[in-house]
Amino acid sequence: MVCPPLDWVVQHPEGKEWLNISDLKGGYLNSISGLIHDRYRLLSSGNIKNFFIYFGKFEDSLSLKKAADLCEVMNKLQSQGFKINSEFLQLILKYEESFVHTGYLMPSFLTKRNINDVSELVRNLYIAAEQKLRHLTDYSSLIQTFVTNIQRARYEQTLIEMASAYDGYTFYLPAFLDFRGRIYRSGILHFHERDLARSLILIEDISIYEDYNPEFFDHYVRAFKTAAAYHYRSFTSDEAALCRISQLLHDLKGTDPLLSSEGTLIDFAKGAKHPFQFLANLRAIVEVDKVQKKSPFTLDQILSSPITQDASASAYQILSYFLLDDTLAKRTNLIPMDGDDRIQDVYNHIEIELKSFIAREGSVPEEVFKDITRSLVKSIFMPIIYGKSQMSTADDLRGHLRSITTKKECFHIASLCFKFWKEKFAHMDHLIGIIRLLGWFAASCGRPVLYSTKFFNTSQDYMVMEPYSLWVYDKLKKRKRKVTLSVSSQDKRDRKKTEISTFVNFIHQKDAFIAMSVIEDMRKDGYPIYTVHDNLICTITKSQDLPGIYRKVFHDLGAPLKLVNNMIWMNLISIPIEKGIAGEENSLTEKKRMSVRV
Repeated sequence: MVCPPLDWVVQHPEGKEWLNISDLKGGYLNSISGLIHDRYRLLSSGNIKNFFIYFGKFEDSLSLKKAADLCEVMNKLQSQGFKINSEFLQLILKYEESFVHTGYLMPSFLTKRNINDVSELVRNLYIAAEQKLRHLTDYSSLIQTFVTNIQRARYEQTLIEMASAYDGYTFYLPAFLDFRGRIYRSGILHFHERDLARSLILIEDISIYEDYNPEFFDHYVRAFKTAAAYHYRSFTSDEAALCRISQLLHDLKGTDPLLSSEGTLIDFAKGAKHPFQFLANLRAIVEVDKVQKKSPFTLDQILSSPITQDASASAYQILSYFLLDDTLAKRTNLIPMDGDDRIQDVYNHIEIELKSFIAREGSVPEEVFKDITRSLVKSIFMPIIYGKSQMSTADDLRGHLRSITTKKECFHIASLCFKFWKEKFAHMDHLIGIIRLLGWFAASCGRPVLYSTKFFNTSQDYMVMEPYSLWVYDKLKKRKRKVTLSVSSQDKRDRKKTEISTFVNFIHQKDAFIAMSVIEDMRKDGYPIYTVHDNLICTITKSQDLPGIYRKVFHDLGAPLKLVNNMIWMNLISIPIEKGIAGEENSLTEKKRMSVRV
C-alpha cells in the first residue's frame, strides 16, 4: 500500500454488448485477467451472477459516461495518501502499561497464549473452585471471555506492528464496492476500523499546507478542539462541545502535559466514546497550549488530523427527502430547525413520542417503561425501516429487558412499537411498501430487480437456497460423514427475500450515490476526502465546506417522484434484461461450475 494504485479506466473488449464493472481496469496494483474470480477487485459480491453493477450498453454514450464518472470517484478515493500518527504511536508504545492498566489495551502476552492450552488450564481451575464460582459464572462463559480477550490482543498488537511498519511512509487505502455501490476498504488499518486504528491515521496532502492561512490559525485550533470534544461524547451544539473541552484543558493545568508515568492524560479519556481518537487529539491540543501556537508538530497535527462529520440517521434523511417531510428533515439536521440551532437527534424525538404513545395505549410496568432508552429505541427503529419483523423485535427486547420482563411482555411491547410506527410513520410505511412490491413483482415475473443512479446500475437477484448433501472425510473420527450445504438454485427466485430486501438495497444504493456525489464535488475542488458510508472525513481547513456540499447533493437529486418513477419504469414498464447484462460473468460462472462438476 505504499505505492499508488493504478487508475481505473474503461476497457473496450470486442464482441460485448453490455458494459459492466468487469470492464474496468486498474486498482492495486495490476490487472489480472482470465478465469479468476478475484479479477473483479472493484466488486466485493461473492455471487457475481446474481448481484453485480452494470452501466448499460457499450454503444450508449450515457453508459460510458456513467462508467467514467465512477472511475473518477474511485480514483479520487484510492489516490488519497495517508500517514501514521507517529507521535501518538510512540506514546502508545511508551506508555503501553498505562493503557493496559486503564483497560484501553489488552496485555501483549495474551497474543502468545494457545487457546487450547488456556481452555485446559481454566477447566482445571474452575473444577477446583467450582463451589465458589458456580453462582458467578459457568465454564463456557469463562472460556468465551478468554477467547475474546486473546483475539482482541492479537488484533491490537497486529495493528500496532502494522502502524510501526508504515511509519514514515505515505500509504494508500484501495477502495472497492459492494453490489449496492457502498464503498469499503481492505485490511485493518483504515477508517472503517475501530477506534485504535482510526487514531493512528493522518491525512497526507501537500495542498493542506498550500491552503493554510496563518491568520486563521486560532480559528483552526478552535474548530480542532470542538471536533476533539465530539470524540469524548455527543453534544447538542458546537458551543457546548467547545465549553466541555475547555473545561478539561483547565483541569489538566498543573499536570504533566506529556503524559506522566501515572497516566495523567489517559485518565481524562475514561468514559470517552472514542478514547484513542480523543487522546490523539487532546495531546495535540495540549502541545499547542504548551509551545504557544505554531510549532512544526502542532501545525502538522492540526492540519493533517481527520475531521469526522457523520450524517444524522442518513436513512431517515433520505426518507424525509422522498416524502418531502420537513419535520423529519429538521429532526435529522438536513434542514435547520426553526428557532433552534441545536443538533437534533431523531431517536430522542422518537423516544419521547413512543413513551407518550405507550403510556396512552398499553399497560407496561413502570420499571420496564424506565428502561426504554434512546439506545433501545434506536435498536428498534433503525432496522424497522429495513424490514425487521415484530417477532424479531420481541426477541431483541427480551435480550435488553430479560431480567425484568417475560417473553409475553416483550411481545406486547414490540406490538406497541409497531402500532406506533404504523400510526406515526404511516407515510413512510406506504413508501416502503411500494418499493417492496416492485421487488416482489419483478421476482414473480422471473426477473432480477434493477436500480439506477447517475454513476451505475445495480442488479439484484435472490434465489431460493436449496440443501445439497455431500460426503467428507473426518480426520479426527477417521470416517466419512455427511455435510449439508445451502446452495443457490439456478431458476427459483426467492420472492419473499426479494420483497424484504428491495427497499433496504434501494436506500443503501441512494446512500452510496450521495457519498459518491460528495466525493465528486470534493474532487473538483481538490479537497481530501474519505467516506465510511454516511460518514465523511476531511481536514480541518476544508471540513467547514462539507455540510454545504452534502445538502447541495440532496438539492441536486431533483424531484423525488422522478427517482421512484424511474425504478417503476425499469422494473415494470421497460423490459428488464435477464441475460446479457452480466455478459461474460454468466459464461464465466458456468465454466467454473462445469469444472467443479468434472
